[in-house]
Amino acid sequence: MDSCYKCAFKHLSMAKRVWTELHTGYAGDIPHIASLIGDLACAEAHLFEKQPDLVAAIRSDRRKILDEILAHPDRPPTHKPDFNAYLDAVFQLEVIDLATEKGKGSSTRSV
Repeated sequence: MDSCYKCAFKHLSMAKRVWTELHTGYAGDIPHIASLIGDLACAEAHLFEKQPDLVAAIRSDRRKILDEILAHPDRPPTHKPDFNAYLDAVFQLEVIDLATEKGKGSSTRSV
């Protein structure tokens, strides 16, 4: 899979929203749990080639959350990834990437 900061940003944003929903009445809801875990995994996939340290941090968070949910399926996870830090990092990476592409005369990518 190609690295795509825009896609990673989108998946992290969605995971943050779903994590919040799990704490506002959706604990134990399998589609919400699947969405949270899936979006974190997709963010990892979009960062895999260029950001191994960030991928490792997201993967660690994803595993902790899933372990918590499996141990207590009726409760929302207590482990909260630092979504804001992840989103800020990915946003800054995209800004740098786009500036680099413009400097090379490349066209921008789409999501």
